[in-house]
Amino acid sequence: MLDTGFTKLYADRLDRSAGLGRYLSNIAFWLARGARDVEYRLLTTARDEIPTLATGQTSPAYAFPVDKPVATTCMVQWNGPATVELTLHAPDGTVASHVGSRSPLRVGSQAWVAGTWSAQVRGVDIPTGRLPYVLTAGLAAPGAAPPRPRTDTGPALEGQVVMPFYILCDVSGSMAPDMPDLAHGLRDLYQGLLNDPIVNDLVMMSVITFNDSARTVVPLAAPVDIELPALPEANGLTNYSAAFREFHRAFEADRARLKVEGKRVYRPCVDLLTDGEPTDQNYLQTFQTYLTHHNNPAYPYICVFGFRDANRSTIEAIAHADAGGPHKRGRWFLATGGHTVSQTLRVLVEVMGASIVQSAQSAGTGTPEVTLPSNIPGMVGAPEQN
Repeated sequence: MLDTGFTKLYADRLDRSAGLGRYLSNIAFWLARGARDVEYRLLTTARDEIPTLATGQTSPAYAFPVDKPVATTCMVQWNGPATVELTLHAPDGTVASHVGSRSPLRVGSQAWVAGTWSAQVRGVDIPTGRLPYVLTAGLAAPGAAPPRPRTDTGPALEGQVVMPFYILCDVSGSMAPDMPDLAHGLRDLYQGLLNDPIVNDLVMMSVITFNDSARTVVPLAAPVDIELPALPEANGLTNYSAAFREFHRAFEADRARLKVEGKRVYRPCVDLLTDGEPTDQNYLQTFQTYLTHHNNPAYPYICVFGFRDANRSTIEAIAHADAGGPHKRGRWFLATGGHTVSQTLRVLVEVMGASIVQSAQSAGTGTPEVTLPSNIPGMVGAPEQN
């Protein structure tokens, strides 16, 4: 269904409509199924008078009723360069806020309570004088499961849950012909996550590349706050230890930063993509040192994806290393013959995206849980955790 109202196409009708930019972004949002299982309520007026903000100004509190406990998210949209802050207040006193310079900006709350909620927008940096904006509330569709009751007697945890995902990409010399496909795959993965409001509320993603050394090319952030850079040129050897050390360094810094911000940081997930054997002989020792429960209380979930010259025994050893005991072993998958690297990467992106979305949706039960892939077309692996 398309609204073909002619006022959408004329900038001088901005006082009568939301403008062409918002019109097209809304079409893209719906086509991308961004509103799946979410009821959206417009909190600001959109025709007679669009509200505006100036730098340093805070909007009125927009109140809206929530009849029964459901996941609640607010979203503010605008056109043009600006940095704004969106704050969401729950009836039980829980407050969630976020500052961003890319529209739309979303904030969600883990407080599943009925009552009167409210949202406010603040202009942090608005170079255009005054900024028109549109504010929307999103409520999970009826039937969403409330959090499970607490069975422990300890104090309740506070703060918004963050589920970190770190993607470790092999960019050694043998990956040179596949770098365009890898870059395209990462962009598809990012775009898919960007279009899901639940993911943007809960998931943060980081990308680490490795060859002789390793570096973080995408620092951990919500998809809406990420800008994907060009990947480095493929060269050098395949040093797994460098990748493991860089993940550990990055996550420790990220966890400390997020805790200062009042976030609850869930166990991270590491997705390792590699096309060959490690050239460092001590990679398992490094893995045990940095990524297992023996030495790291925040040990990650791990899923290893191998293709081309990757060896089954190697990736299986990493996935089944004693990361957290036999009941929390990782997953491994190896591409079978007859599939090109391009086809394999395309399938991996789809599977990884689905895994991240399912993990984010698990927060609706009150008990977030990383959902690792169970099977991948064209790959053999460990479909069940042992």
